[in-house]
Amino acid sequence: MDGKMKTPGETQRLVNLLFSMFETIYPSDYKRQFPTDEFVLFQKKSKAHLIRQLSEEQIKKGFDKITMRRMAAEKSLDFLDLDKILGVITGKMPDPHAAPAGIYKEKRIELTVDGRDKAPPSIAESEMSKLRELLGA
Repeated sequence: MDGKMKTPGETQRLVNLLFSMFETIYPSDYKRQFPTDEFVLFQKKSKAHLIRQLSEEQIKKGFDKITMRRMAAEKSLDFLDLDKILGVITGKMPDPHAAPAGIYKEKRIELTVDGRDKAPPSIAESEMSKLRELLGA
């Protein structure tokens, strides 16, 4: 989102760009979602407030991302619609192949007195010790 206030003419240009790219690149999905011109007009009016927050570059890069993700056989984009397009462009529809947030964070490892690494006990180990306690073993 570029955050810059757009004139009505700029907004209309961005809306037309997004819809024309959708129709040109994915014609069968476009026809399925917009069987008549009335549907197109209604959606243009209803989504203009979202599209006006984007830049031309964001829209073009978003369609590149969609194409790459569809080429990677991402099932969530099989039946493409306007909401999914806007979700990919704005980053609100996450890439299922991306690493989960925080995966790069380092793990804490305790050091013993002699300097060797001591990993924290696993859940299985702690549950087994509780079970041994209960059984008196």
